[in-house]
Amino acid sequence: MLASIIQTEAQLHNLLPQQRLEGSVPTDLLDAAREWSQLVWDMAERLGPMPLSKKQVEDGLNLAARPVFICGVHRGGTTLVRNLLDGHPQLCVLPSEGTFYTNLEAKLKQLPADN
Repeated sequence: MLASIIQTEAQLHNLLPQQRLEGSVPTDLLDAAREWSQLVWDMAERLGPMPLSKKQVEDGLNLAARPVFICGVHRGGTTLVRNLLDGHPQLCVLPSEGTFYTNLEAKLKQLPADN
């Protein structure tokens, strides 16, 4: 199954555009992404959860107890700060969410007005 994942990932990589897509995503790219995702998910389910030592669990809980959120404006240097922090061996940096405020605005507009 691992060979299948690697082969599918290579096919997906070859379909990825070199520049940002304008308009709709090609069907073959979406199909390849879905196939790769399903193969990875199936493998993860087959392998089950990764066993963690007591120390690993304690370290994870300690990290989660003190989160740091980096917020800023477009082109304000937040990506640089995130990348610098990601290079630190004692930090765990999650994927960035670049559309939080854009999505939040639409959600806020759906809420009933305050009386």
